[in-house]
Amino acid sequence: MQASSLSISTDNDAHRPPHATLTSAIPRITDIRDAEIISIQPITPTVKLFRLHVASGVLPFSPGQWVDFHAPNVAHETAGTRVKLQVGGDFYLSQADLMRPLLFIAGGIGITPIVSMLAHFADHVGL
Repeated sequence: MQASSLSISTDNDAHRPPHATLTSAIPRITDIRDAEIISIQPITPTVKLFRLHVASGVLPFSPGQWVDFHAPNVAHETAGTRVKLQVGGDFYLSQADLMRPLLFIAGGIGITPIVSMLAHFADHVGL
């Protein structure tokens, strides 16, 4: 059984289009996975850490991609709630990338996929 961690902002910004709209042209893996919320931990007043159990084992995820989190009411979910997960994004670190020198440059929120890539790189190659 593998649990995954997911941090989600529950702050509702009425002026920003939904994530699905903003990323509609970017490929997603068509497979939508079932998961169960194992625990929820408040990190800040507007951010929660969700620990999930993916029913089918492991998500087909590459470092740098994102995970769409589908829940009926994320602000009021509890442990035991069933949710859906879908992986998306075409900017990611591949196995071939681990074999060559890399330079990472990011600014603002663009650091998010880079952090995922660096963590994977550190776990598999070492820094």
